[in-house]
Amino acid sequence: MIKYFFNIFIGHLCCLLLLCECIGCSVNYNYLLMSWECFDQREQGWRKYSSTENYKDAASLIIYYLNNKQGLEEYQKITLAHHAGQMLAFDNNYTEAKVYFKISLYKLPANNEQIKWNAYVAATVAFLDKDKETILNSKKILEKPSAEDGYCANLPFIESFILNFNKTYKEAYEAAFNL
Repeated sequence: MIKYFFNIFIGHLCCLLLLCECIGCSVNYNYLLMSWECFDQREQGWRKYSSTENYKDAASLIIYYLNNKQGLEEYQKITLAHHAGQMLAFDNNYTEAKVYFKISLYKLPANNEQIKWNAYVAATVAFLDKDKETILNSKKILEKPSAEDGYCANLPFIESFILNFNKTYKEAYEAAFNL
């Protein structure tokens, strides 16, 4: 009896995979076998799509990994959601990008204190919304040095959002590297 149900299950699974292939799904289940660090921080994961400016596929892959990878820690989920937001914003899909940027906010204030991540995310969403006042308020938060090291790695991005306010997210983000 178990063998019968197992065979039916395998048959349905094969049909589902074939259907997925026929309708254009490009999900590669092997990505779920990668560690978070390998998938997110190295070229073997989503970054290979980003490096060829295939932002839509990069975002889809990140979202797939985020929704299906078991055992991710809070900071890993936050990082993945933020990277999905970036890829969507690079693809000029600001509406969906904002959803993932908002998912990337830390829920517990203690996790946010040193790098002031939530202020950076708020400035990013404000840039997409063309809300200069919120960007300026976020900049003030990031300009206050933390007790740990007195440096905020994300401040150049906020400054670039201000300097490049009428440009695309991709243009403003990339310009931050030249500040």
